[in-house]
Amino acid sequence: MTTFRQAISYTNAQNKKVLLLIEPWAEHYWIEPGMTVDVVGEGREADAKFELQHTSEELIVYGWTDSVVIVMHEGSQLDPSPQE
Repeated sequence: MTTFRQAISYTNAQNKKVLLLIEPWAEHYWIEPGMTVDVVGEGREADAKFELQHTSEELIVYGWTDSVVIVMHEGSQLDPSPQE
């Protein structure tokens, strides 16, 4: 079975932390000012892509059907932050 991969890089250019939400799994990640993360998705759909929504306080990344999405920082996978 072929697996397809999508990745996007996000840098928090604000002077406050931003909440990154990975949907539909409701995983939360706090991204500190100046921090860059890579959001990586893998799945079976060849033409699949991420959907993004952004506000001044959060970035929401939607995975696609049958995808697995992880968040990486400096080559290491991040664990989701506790929900506040």
